[in-house]
Amino acid sequence: MGAGTASSGEAVALAFRGQPGSRSFGQPSAGFSTGNRPTTLVDGTTLLLTHNVMTDRNGQGDGGRMQPDQATASGPATLAAAQAWLLAQPACQAR
Repeated sequence: MGAGTASSGEAVALAFRGQPGSRSFGQPSAGFSTGNRPTTLVDGTTLLLTHNVMTDRNGQGDGGRMQPDQATASGPATLAAAQAWLLAQPACQAR
């Protein structure tokens, strides 16, 4: 997750937030976890109004920047942190 994680990407992150066995890594998201509704004005221009705010399974969400569970530097550090966490999970342990 990072500044490039916006809108539908934030919706995916919200879908996993609070789910047991899930964790997010990286930097704060862009902060566009909202739904907009176009409204046509009398002069023909279109105004986009925020119509809803996406929330996670626990009803948490404010449309702002989402914080990852584990902050990491961008790029390879995020991938390395995610890999290390996954490999430490019981389902990924050698049998």
